[in-house]
This record gives sequence, C-alpha cells and structure tokens, in this order.
Amino acid sequence: MRITRKPFFGALLILSMSLAACSGLAGGGSAGSNSGTGTGATGPFSIGGKISGLSGKGLVLQNNKGDNLTISTNGTFTFATKVTGAYAVTVLTQPTNPQQNCSVTNAIGTATAAVTTVQVSCSSGTVTIGGTLTGMTGSGLVLQNNAGDNLTLNANGAFTFATQLSLGAAYNVTVLTQPGNPPQACSVAAGSGTANSNVGTVVVTCASGTLSIGGSVSGLAGTGMVLQDNGGDNLTIRGNGSFTFPTLLGNGNTYSVTIQKQPTNPGQTCSVTNGSGTATTNVTNIQIVCPAVFFTVGGQTVGLLGTNGGMVLQNNGGDNLPVTGNGPFTFVTSIAAGSSYDVSIFVGANTQPQGCIVWGFQGTANADVTTVTVDCGHNDWTWMDGNNTSNQFGTASKTPPVPPAVNRDTPGGTRYPATWTDLSGNLWLFSGFGFSHDSTVPNQPGFFQEMWKYTGTTNYFGGFGNFWQQQTLAGPIPDPRWGAVSWTDASGKLWLFGGQDAFDEFLNDLWSFDPSTLTWTFVSGGAQLNGAYGRRAHPLRPTCPAVAGAQLDESTAPATSGCSEDSALMVPAQLQAC
Repeated sequence: MRITRKPFFGALLILSMSLAACSGLAGGGSAGSNSGTGTGATGPFSIGGKISGLSGKGLVLQNNKGDNLTISTNGTFTFATKVTGAYAVTVLTQPTNPQQNCSVTNAIGTATAAVTTVQVSCSSGTVTIGGTLTGMTGSGLVLQNNAGDNLTLNANGAFTFATQLSLGAAYNVTVLTQPGNPPQACSVAAGSGTANSNVGTVVVTCASGTLSIGGSVSGLAGTGMVLQDNGGDNLTIRGNGSFTFPTLLGNGNTYSVTIQKQPTNPGQTCSVTNGSGTATTNVTNIQIVCPAVFFTVGGQTVGLLGTNGGMVLQNNGGDNLPVTGNGPFTFVTSIAAGSSYDVSIFVGANTQPQGCIVWGFQGTANADVTTVTVDCGHNDWTWMDGNNTSNQFGTASKTPPVPPAVNRDTPGGTRYPATWTDLSGNLWLFSGFGFSHDSTVPNQPGFFQEMWKYTGTTNYFGGFGNFWQQQTLAGPIPDPRWGAVSWTDASGKLWLFGGQDAFDEFLNDLWSFDPSTLTWTFVSGGAQLNGAYGRRAHPLRPTCPAVAGAQLDESTAPATSGCSEDSALMVPAQLQAC
C-alpha cells in the first residue's frame, strides 16, 4: 500500500502546483503587460493609460485630485504614485498653443491590478456660441458676436449664432438693433468670455419701453415719502433733487405720477405738477413741491431780578425779544425746519449784579425748540461732577485725562473732611469719615489718608478743565481724622490742626502741607494732650519754658526764661519751643 500511495500523492501535488500557476497567469493579464507595477494581490497598483490627439502644450492630469502629471506627447502615461483601491483621473489644465479640449474615458474605478485602460482624447475642434432670450414682446431684435455674425430674433427662447468659433477663442455678444412694435430695451448678461467648450450661458433680457419717467423734488423736510407711476412702480424719495422711476415706458405709453405716501417727521402735504401725459421722449419735468415747515424757538428765563430790567434777546442776530421777567419765552419769527438757531443776549438786564448766561443756545430746529435757558441766578448750586447719591465709592487715576475725554474721578462720600482753598483757587480735601476711591478696601465707610485736589473752581461753566485728582504724597502723612481745623497761610501752605481719629482720640497735632511739593510737615503735638495757657493779651514767646497745661504768669515765669510779661491766650502746647 505504501508503494501505491506515494505515486498518488505525488501526482496530486504536481496537479495542485500546475493549477496555481494557471490561475496566477489568468488573473494577472494586465499585470503581465505592466510588469513590476504591483507589489501583491492587495496593491498598491500603478494607474495609467494612453493619450491621443495632443498637439498643444501644458496638459496636466490628476489622479484622486492630486499626483499632478504633466503630459507633453501622445502615447502611454503612468502616474508616479501607486494606489490601493479607488482611482479617478481628471484634467487639471487643458493644453494651449494651440488651444485644445481633452476628455477622459475609463477614468474612474477600483484598482485590483495595474490599470492601463485610462484613455485621454484631445481635439482642436470648434464650439458654438448661444444662450437664452427672455422678456421680448416686440420683434426685430438683432444680436452680434464679436461685432459680426448678425442674428435676428423675433421670439423668446434659446438661440445659437451661426458661426462656430475655434476652441479657446474669445466671444462677445452685444445688441445691434433693439426690438420694436412695441419698442423695448434689451440687455446682455454673461455675454463675453473664452470658449473652451460650447457656450450656452448668454442671457438677453428685454424690458418693455425705453423712455424714463422722472422729475425733481423740492421743499422736502420729512421722511418716508413714496411716489407711484400708473398706480405702481413705487419709488421712495429720500431727499430733495431729481428722481427717476425704475420702470421704462414704451414710446406713446401714458404715465400718471401720484404721491402714494406723504412725508412725516415733520408731516408735510406735498403736491405734484406735470404729473401725467404721454411719453414720446424721456420725461424730466415732473415737479414734487412740499410746503415749507416752520418751528418756533424759545425756552425759559430763570433767576432774573425785577420785572423791568430791560433785557433783550436775539435769535440769529435779529428778531429782538424783550424779556421782562422769569418764565417761558418764544421768539416771534419761526424758522424753517432743519435750519439753525443761535440765541444770544442783545441787552443785559440792568437789575442784575452779574450778567446772565444762555444755555442750549445753538442747534438745528427739527421740532419746536423749547430748551433754551437764560440763567440769571448765579447764586444757586450747580452740580459739576461726581455722584448725586450717598455712600458712593470714589475713583482715582494718577494723571488728569486728555481732552476731550471727561474726567470721572471723584472722592468717595465723606463726612467732616478737612478742606482748603489754595492761593490759585484750587480746592483741597483730606480724610474725613467715608468711602475710599478703592472699592476693594474692606470695612467701609472708614478713615482714609486720601488727599484730593479739585482744579477749576473758578470756572462757572464747567468743562474739561474741571476735575478731581487724587494726590500722590511723599513723606509722612497725618493720621486720618474728621472735624479738623484747616487754614491757608499767606505763603500758600495748607495748615491742619486737631480733629478726632479712628480710635476716638482727640488730636492736637499741627501739620503743614506744601502744595508745590505735595509733602506734609509735622510741627508737633499728638493725641489726648492738654492745651497750654497764658494770660490774656500777653503773647507767649516760643522760648518760654512751660509745662503743657500750666497756667503761666509773670510770677511763675523765671526771670531767665526770656518770657515777657505778655502771655497768650490758650494756645497749643506745640507752639512752645519746650
């Protein structure tokens, strides 16, 4: 049995190897003609084919939108990159010189072996030029392509010029003759370009009529006016000047222009002149006239003393208006809507110890003006800056703002601060009990060592030159306090004495402040100290040896003390040298 089995298995093995070899030859026919293009049954595989008819230059193919391949001659081609799976061959750039149009067949598939069946065919043929005509109701429309090849059209629909163009040639479609019966105006869209294939995208649109309808508008002050022609073709008017309706009319057609909506804000009732007729040429003489709108100018007078001060106001340098007392006033002459007004005092009141000021005196009249204020009362309060409610935090910056920005810095709400007016008229403020400019500081209200300066106290009108600014101080600073005494000396220094601090201590320390250097100087004193006394009308010399709180007189003052018999009234102990 061993002798009979061995030949059987050997024959079976030889037969199996023969079948495998036959199977590989049958499935790899393409690979056989493109040897070495694949690495196995699963790829990757080369992609290629054949090009015919190419006579131009610059043909570029792509596979799967990449792997660009420039082709210069007819024959076979193969992309550089092998693929596994799908492939899609396209033309990226058509050849030129001469212009050609190349197309691809067998371009898409799935590579299971080397692909050699892609076919690229190039031709240098001719192309047609055409498009679509719409809107024509007349007849006799004549088109041209490239200033020739006349084409007469009498109905809407598709059209094609008789003369074909070489592939890649330029085309330019225009209207040679407009249609008539009735007259129309036709226009061309997408009429020019380069013909790389048959062109069918030219659009010719005809409108009924060639005559425009329009005119002019005058006196318009409001907004929203709408005109109509023949009960439609609405046209919104936005200002004075010429206007033209968008719809053209045919020769001999009638027109009728009306106002569909009158203007408002301000309201006007406008009228139409030459609004109807028969159009034989462009119509330009229609007139829309709107009546002028006038507004009054006035306001109120406040703070005027007496009833016969002789004050006279003017508007725009005239229209004199005598004012005899406080209350509303209105100039006799109205002004046209949109014009300007300028109210001034022509003659001042002779009952005023000071002059009057006009607020809101200039502007444009778009309604009756009632906001002009003649202010003759300068002894009233004017809110210049800061918050107008209590318990507000302050804000601060190191430098004043650059005009025209408004400085919004302001001290916090404060009770019993120390204040000064320096020799330049600036207001100074120190400490008190209240709120800091820094809202993040805990335990507010409280005592803070903030020094503020207000510039522009002499400027009654206010403005960008009026502002608070927190001062950055050098050296020692007095303890924060309220209820201190303050004064300004002849040299311009600011003095501070006493008050009560955050520990409920009564202070009798004396400090001086130099505004030019922003520095405090401690003179002497402290907290909870008794005062020093002398005799009435007898100045106490600084060299007197005295004990704070002692009652000094000539009997207790040593002869060698240098004290005169004149002693001061009660003075702070720190004014003594000892």
